[in-house]
Amino acid sequence: MEIVGPEARDASTLYSLLNAAISLPIVYVTWLDGVGFRYFGTRGLLLTDAGLNFLVFGIVAVIFVSCGIGLRSGPQTSPLES
Repeated sequence: MEIVGPEARDASTLYSLLNAAISLPIVYVTWLDGVGFRYFGTRGLLLTDAGLNFLVFGIVAVIFVSCGIGLRSGPQTSPLES
């Protein structure tokens, strides 16, 4: 939003920037899956993809626990207040 400015009248520019930012992880995962396939075949591709999913799950779980967000409750305090 800061690149476009406070008056985001040009929605196509904002859409293009957000679309480019969202496409980067897809490109990296596709590349890593290809590396896994190149060295270990189909099993390598599937294990690389599963490993990346577990890694992202772990990162999200650590963020939730550090912010005090449980499965059944919302955040206890705002991170900006502390």
